[in-house]
Parts: sequence; structure tokens; C-alpha cells
Amino acid sequence: MEKIHATKGRIMRASFKLFLENGYHNTQIRQIADESDAVTGSIYHFFRNKEDILRSLIQPIFDKQYEVCHDSVSVDESPLMQYLVACGVQLAMCQKHTHLHEIYYLCYTSDELCNEIIESQTEHLQKCLAYYRSNLTHGELFLRCAGITGAMRNYLGSGIIYKDIDVMDRTVAYASICLHALDIPEEEVARLLRCLNGYRRVINDLSDKLIHEISALM
Repeated sequence: MEKIHATKGRIMRASFKLFLENGYHNTQIRQIADESDAVTGSIYHFFRNKEDILRSLIQPIFDKQYEVCHDSVSVDESPLMQYLVACGVQLAMCQKHTHLHEIYYLCYTSDELCNEIIESQTEHLQKCLAYYRSNLTHGELFLRCAGITGAMRNYLGSGIIYKDIDVMDRTVAYASICLHALDIPEEEVARLLRCLNGYRRVINDLSDKLIHEISALM
């Protein structure tokens, strides 16, 4: 059993390394087998296909994203600010790292992976909204998270992410969509957006840190 887990771990580490170095689409199963010192049959024993390998890597990436951003926002601030900063960091990382951008974009365009993101985001935002004593039901929040996730997918579109648009302009515009979708009071929306603009350096520095930590994650 220990040997089986070790083999699966090698495959995941090798896949992540190749995805970051060469890009997801440019990485073949044969290359993963060579890099992980595993036979192709072993890969298909653990994973249905290449997307299934990516699926196993996504949650650690998102967990690391929130972990790195956790201490960047004052404990006295709304928990939504931590979420908005994390979104800004994600957008900044994707603008800086082509292959990481490809991974994120694939997550938001794959039906299966995107659904997992929506479910995870619903749970996370439900905790954030407790701060505001929101009346949104879980089902209502899930539907709004689906819309918010669609907005992130569009903001990560390759035709947008590499245009000469300031990352904070993109972050604040996305944050505005999120806050209005969550029925946050207008005065609070304006306050949060003003405060978010003050996190420019934090978002830039955290995106550099997270790129480094994600690269070493596996």
C-alpha cells in the first residue's frame, strides 16, 4: 500500500512540474510517465486522463492561495476583504505566469472542475457572509457563485489577461461584480472597493510569493 501511494505521489509531482514548465496542453502522458519513473499503465490505474490528474492538484493550489492571503488583511476587517485580495492575487499570478494562467483557466472552463470551484466558493463565502448576517440561502448563494465564477472565467480569458490593463483595475472591477452579486449594502461596497485599492503592493508581493510556493508545492 505504501508503494502504491508513493507511485501516485510521484505521478502528481511530475505532472505538476511539467504543467508549470511546459504548459498543460504541451504535456503528454508519456512525458509524465518518464518524469515520474512510472509505466503508463500505472498512471491510468490512478487517473482516468490528464484532466483527472489536474483535478487532483487543484485543491492544494486553492488552499495555498487562501493560506498565503490569510494574514495579509487585518482581523478587524470584513472577511470579504481577504477573499477579494485572494482574487486579486490570483489575477496577478495569471498575468505573470503563462502556464499557471493556463492551469487556472482550464479549471474555470472544465465543467467538472468549475463545479467543484463553485461548491468550494459557496462554502467559503457563506462563512464570509455570516459577518453581514446575510439572508441568502445556500441555494441562492450557490447560484450567485456560479455567476461570480463565470465572471472570473471571463477575466482570465487569454484575450483579456495579457492586454495592457492594470491588474488592480481588473481586480476592483471583478470585486464590484462579486459584492453586488452578494447583496452587500452599497455603502459597504464603496468602502470595500476603496480599501481594496490600498492593497496594490500586497497583491503584487503575494502573487510573487505564491508563484514561488506553488512551484514548490509538490
